[in-house]
Amino acid sequence: MDAQIRSHHWTEAVAQLANRQHGVVARRQLAALGVGRGAITRGLQRRLLLPLHRGVYAVGHQQLTRNGRWLAAVLGAGEGAVLSHRDAGALHGLGNWNHGRFEVSTSADVRSTPRIRVFPRRLLTPADITTVAAIPVTLVRTVAAATATPTCARRWRRRGSAGCS
Repeated sequence: MDAQIRSHHWTEAVAQLANRQHGVVARRQLAALGVGRGAITRGLQRRLLLPLHRGVYAVGHQQLTRNGRWLAAVLGAGEGAVLSHRDAGALHGLGNWNHGRFEVSTSADVRSTPRIRVFPRRLLTPADITTVAAIPVTLVRTVAAATATPTCARRWRRRGSAGCS
């Protein structure tokens, strides 16, 4: 009985976290809630936790919104990562990107994966970061500065993503 109560308690806590985070959670967040390795393994076996990226799971289903997929990419890049570059621009409403890889920046030593392009965050300060829809993201001015060319940066400022690659 006690194990069932504890299991119900963490299941409820995980559901509440997932509701605040577009349906996704990170392994480190589960550990902070007191969810052990065995419980995570059982959640994976029962398909209650569905892997998205290393250490990042959808809770209960994989029908995620774009915001859920963006937050999963940020969580997959580790503590302190933020959505950046073209994906940040799209989150800010400056275009609609469907380029296959999520773009995030982080100061952690994290490598890019086939689905997440990681940029070093050496130049970003807390003043360059905000949160939009529960997703840590670079500010619009940082998005423009991070684009590859001055022409592209001007296009971001004037009318969104048209012509930037």
